[in-house]
Amino acid sequence: MLRVDLAQSRIDDRVCPMHFGIRVLAIAVLLAMGMSMGVPFDGSATPGPGQPRQRSQAPARSVREQVIGHIDSTMTFLGTSLDSRRLAYTRRLGGQVSVVVDGTPLPPYDMVSDFHFSSSSKRFAYFGARNGALYAVIDGDEVGGPYDSAHSPVFSDDGAHFAFAAKSGDTWSVVIDGRRGGDGFEFITKGNVCFSPTGKRFGYTAIDGKAEVAIIDGKRGQVYEFIPDTSLVLSQDRTAYVVLQKGQWFVVVDGEEGRRYRAVGTPMFTSDGRHVVHYAALPDSKQVVVVDGRDGKQYDFVPRGSITLSQKGGHVAYIAFQGEECFTILDGAEGRKFRSLGGELAFSHDGSHFAYVGMERGMAFVILDGNEVGRYDHVLRGSLTFSPDGNEFAFGAVRGGSRFVVRSGEEGTAYDAIGYRSLVYSPDGGRLAYSARKGDRWGAVVDGVDGPEYRGILRIAFESNESLHYKALRDSSLLNVDEELR
Repeated sequence: MLRVDLAQSRIDDRVCPMHFGIRVLAIAVLLAMGMSMGVPFDGSATPGPGQPRQRSQAPARSVREQVIGHIDSTMTFLGTSLDSRRLAYTRRLGGQVSVVVDGTPLPPYDMVSDFHFSSSSKRFAYFGARNGALYAVIDGDEVGGPYDSAHSPVFSDDGAHFAFAAKSGDTWSVVIDGRRGGDGFEFITKGNVCFSPTGKRFGYTAIDGKAEVAIIDGKRGQVYEFIPDTSLVLSQDRTAYVVLQKGQWFVVVDGEEGRRYRAVGTPMFTSDGRHVVHYAALPDSKQVVVVDGRDGKQYDFVPRGSITLSQKGGHVAYIAFQGEECFTILDGAEGRKFRSLGGELAFSHDGSHFAYVGMERGMAFVILDGNEVGRYDHVLRGSLTFSPDGNEFAFGAVRGGSRFVVRSGEEGTAYDAIGYRSLVYSPDGGRLAYSARKGDRWGAVVDGVDGPEYRGILRIAFESNESLHYKALRDSSLLNVDEELR
């Protein structure tokens, strides 16, 4: 039976992927899981990542621990910053909730929601409720409100700007850097408040009477019957969003309406903004991937969540099913045929290498630049990892109940568990770290060397080639752990 594990295709959140409402038990559970959190394609453009290379000697490790909090029944975990330096949780006291960031408690509210760190890790924001009204809190300061309702808070990628949708009375508006902007609307669409990658452009979609409209850089576009949630995307200088009009779906790119389909997916821009890509279903139920308005080859089924773009090079990859076979498509070329595939596709940072998980005769293996790497019972979901320079490649695998990391073709020490999405390389690609469990104790493994034991570890991050840090749990104490590698 044909099968694809779409869960493998999920992209890790830019901040820790836990949302408000996870109770204190989740802190221990997540830590115990070890969570850390184009041009022609040429797989030989850089030295082969599947081959072992000369590495640094096993590091001597100097560990420094600092207690940053204690777990108890009054706490709710909110998240960590992308660089793993910052941690936030709430503490409920006397019927009110106080957000605690980096160990510092902030003024209490009746309720808090939508907490998140900026992708730069330097800033944070949330909504606080007091006496039935909402207030926007940024970096611990109350900067907006009272509002009757609010949603879709978002930082620009550099953290310089912050925006959200807010309701006062009967109308909704966007608030940008504390200033209300635009006309009042019946509703601002959830998930469509967004900045361009540089933060210089801003857009959102809104309900205006019986119609819906996109407002980009202060200019209103064409009105339509329906613009769905989370369908608006901005590049440095381009715009795309999804529309339903008279029973037909299409994508509007830079104000131009595209071809009509039975269904479409959220568009994506390549990193240089030159190409726009989206999924589409045809009237006869065949499915395609559309690049710059041109349909690709038709297939029986294309998992829309499998579409993956390289960070550089403009490469497009996805999974397709045709009859009894499934395979990957890379820049329009079909790959090896299988009866089953793992859903995870991965590019190296420069786009010169491509990897995915194949399955055959009950065994799993990685296909790296068209070549098979090993055979295992399973390849761990979310583990395909390239070094920043693309010269190394690693992933987690299972054989006979043991979990281990395969680094450039070499199998490492066996463990009872490997942390989900915990594999991370140092900036120069010379060191590899991940979280692993033996029995009920977790540790940070660096170049094959086990670190101190903890109840759990959360989000390992390299500070430099010679230092890393992570959050850990020992008994009821939350720790910030810094390690120097020599």
